[in-house]
Amino acid sequence: ITVRNIDSRQLLNTNTPWGKPLPVGSALKSADAEAKLTRKTVISDVFFGVADRRTWIALVAPILRGEEVVYFLSLSIPLSRVQEVLRRVLIEEQYMALVA
Repeated sequence: ITVRNIDSRQLLNTNTPWGKPLPVGSALKSADAEAKLTRKTVISDVFFGVADRRTWIALVAPILRGEEVVYFLSLSIPLSRVQEVLRRVLIEEQYMALVA
């Protein structure tokens, strides 16, 4: 879970140990921009984590103060977890899926 300011700078990252510096930059700038524009939760593209370089996807929600977007809240899921779930379900059913 991360909280970022309007410039996509991380303010909180539960994947970073308490007291350690937060990663500089964000791989979610385009998702933040879309969430700011639509004022709705969006699903990011697949991205590489800034700190760990693993592949992730995220749900990004704008946090509003009145009508103004002031923060972004995101929940990131490792792509490997999505693959595990799909593999478990699809192997049993003999289907194929595409995550796009």
